[in-house]
Amino acid sequence: MRMNLPVTEHERTFPQDQRLISTTDLNSRITYCNDAFVAISGFTYDELVGQPHNLVRHPDMPPAVFGHMWDTIKQGKPWMGVVKNRAKNGDFYWVSAYVTAVYENGRISGYESVRSVPSREQIRRAEKLYARLRAGRSPVPLAARLGHGIGHGWPLIGAGLLSAAAYLWFPPYAALGVLMASLLAAWYVVEHRQNQSIRRTLEEHPKAFTSPLVALTYSDNPGLQGQLDLAIISEEARLQTALTRLVDAGVGVKSRAAQSAGLSDAQAQMLDRQRSETDQSATAIAQMAATIQQVTHNV
Repeated sequence: MRMNLPVTEHERTFPQDQRLISTTDLNSRITYCNDAFVAISGFTYDELVGQPHNLVRHPDMPPAVFGHMWDTIKQGKPWMGVVKNRAKNGDFYWVSAYVTAVYENGRISGYESVRSVPSREQIRRAEKLYARLRAGRSPVPLAARLGHGIGHGWPLIGAGLLSAAAYLWFPPYAALGVLMASLLAAWYVVEHRQNQSIRRTLEEHPKAFTSPLVALTYSDNPGLQGQLDLAIISEEARLQTALTRLVDAGVGVKSRAAQSAGLSDAQAQMLDRQRSETDQSATAIAQMAATIQQVTHNV
């Protein structure tokens, strides 16, 4: 993994409505980047184009995150994630990146990344997750995993314990114990059905990006609910990416149109000069012809 040093503790930011755009070839070499990306990176356009995209990688980013990204986009699927980048002078800036494959003639020819400003909550989650990954620890703390597992199974466990306690130690309250046990069991059934519904929703929308690992940076909800939150966020990012591409293409077309208009103006001015020079030449020829006639007459 490339280690870009030195680094500083100074954070750079960019406006909420701004998008950082870059494209790469299949070997991850930058083929294009917009002015906003150039400005925050601290590099010049010429220093970026043709270079590996990991030129802006921050050493705090775990290799596993980029490994997950490449495994995803090489399959032609979109990838989304909160990424910490490094500027030329060592400053850092956070982005919420949405990466997609670029197709030509039905085959992947490169990749495009459109980045927006992540929320402070997303950055907070990413910092905690990446610290755990760099330390070689599990993405989810053991206590959280146990709590999540118990959270899914405790209604049935509680129902069984309440029923047994009611019958063994509190016979007068047996009916109440059975009622509470039934409510807990019903709660479990409802939660189980909700998870099934979320799973079907995710399966019915395969283009929506979802990942248990990345969901930890975009949502505080565990399990399938967190993945559903990520899927909704990724769909919004997909639409925003499409709009950003249109705007960026429009800027390019406008720039080329301005260049064409400038060339047309220059050609029109040149034609005017040529016409003026032609008129002057015609006048000079007429004067010369008149002079020749006078000379002939005198002769």
